[in-house]
Amino acid sequence: MNLFITSMFSILFLFLFWNILWKRYSLDKLREELFTLRNELFDLVIINKEFSYNDKIYMDFEKILNGTVQYAHNINVFQYLIFNLLWEKKYNLVKIESKFEKDFNIYIVKSNNVELKSKLLTLKTRYTNEIIKYIIKSSFIMMLYISSISFFFFIKEFTKLLVNGLKNFNPFQNTKNDIKQSFSKTINDIEYKAELCNV
Repeated sequence: MNLFITSMFSILFLFLFWNILWKRYSLDKLREELFTLRNELFDLVIINKEFSYNDKIYMDFEKILNGTVQYAHNINVFQYLIFNLLWEKKYNLVKIESKFEKDFNIYIVKSNNVELKSKLLTLKTRYTNEIIKYIIKSSFIMMLYISSISFFFFIKEFTKLLVNGLKNFNPFQNTKNDIKQSFSKTINDIEYKAELCNV
């Protein structure tokens, strides 16, 4: 009987810790990182003379960051899993792409300033990484899923090592890229909703 009561209290404590403390911490951490990215974007204009506050890419990127800060509490892993499953079933040939993503890629291709391109790409990558980390950290099931998928991708990389040798063996980077790719639709949908927040 004591074991049952102790187990129930442990489960209750874990549930309260997860839902009250950990989720709030994860949300606050995401918003803090987005504010940091926004400040770095602002500083990029000061440092780089070819980049202006009036540039469309600057205004759109700032809008995405502000919209994501505003919308962050609504980012829910189950909502995106269901959305992705339904999207795949009904519109599997249609690519989800936010207007910002499309404009950003065009700007990067057209820009001649290598340093500016590099810093913008770094900011965009960090934005994507923060969203993925939040989605993973805010869902217990997602943490289990990512652990298992990481194990699968690591085994895949280890198999490549056995077949090809050490020349292309980089399990962490390749696994990280595979996980990022699996979240690409979700990130584009979050950017799309962030764009709508600031219309």
